[in-house]
Amino acid sequence: MLVNFVSEIQDVFVEFSVQWDGGESDRTSLASFNVEVSIDMDSMINPPPLGTSCWARAYLKFGPNHDSSQNFTFEHGGGVLYTLTGTLDTPSFSMT
Repeated sequence: MLVNFVSEIQDVFVEFSVQWDGGESDRTSLASFNVEVSIDMDSMINPPPLGTSCWARAYLKFGPNHDSSQNFTFEHGGGVLYTLTGTLDTPSFSMT
């Protein structure tokens, strides 16, 4: 499963990870405005069990960490896209 992330907050650098109860992925590389980064959960050494509910976390440089309120279910194949919008102080996720 490929989890893609893109930030639409200008002049803000951010790293992303996938979270689940009891675990988390490594962080992505530092991304800037409109640069898409991905986490391939199928190639992780310790992925969550199939069927686990997962969500995105953003680590905003010089801002608050932010968790998505929209979860996805981990399964092999497929993918989701999380888009981060708002401002440095009030980030917001949407998922497609």
